Amino acid sequence: MTESARRSADTRPPRPARPDIPGELTEVDDLAGWIERDNGGDLRVSHVLVRGDAAEGADFSLVELTESRVEGCSFVGCDFDRAMASDVAFSNCDFSNSTFSQANFTRCTFSSCKFTGADLLEAVLSRVEVRDSSFAYASVAKT
Repeated sequence: MTESARRSADTRPPRPARPDIPGELTEVDDLAGWIERDNGGDLRVSHVLVRGDAAEGADFSLVELTESRVEGCSFVGCDFDRAMASDVAFSNCDFSNSTFSQANFTRCTFSSCKFTGADLLEAVLSRVEVRDSSFAYASVAKT
């Protein structure tokens, strides 16, 4: 790539997240329980509306969440290591003291979410938008 092309590529505005979420979603109020009970333990979850879940210290590592909405949930102290989320809109969620090591987020939005003390080391965020959210005391880069 020429120097001119590299400069041009660096000045393009970032592409918006725009998660692709279908209109009809299955309502879930206990994600961990739903994965075990209704999804046969399959960690691939799509087309769900998770609303009002309050899971403290739950293990969501390796979960693959796609084309879904997560609203008004509290996932305090949960393990999301190596989890994957694509085309997901998160709103009014509390992820305080949760770990997201090597997690991958693509085309996701976070609105009014709380990540106080969360560990996002080595997490990958691609085409992610964050609005009105808090990352106080969160770890986001190795020093």
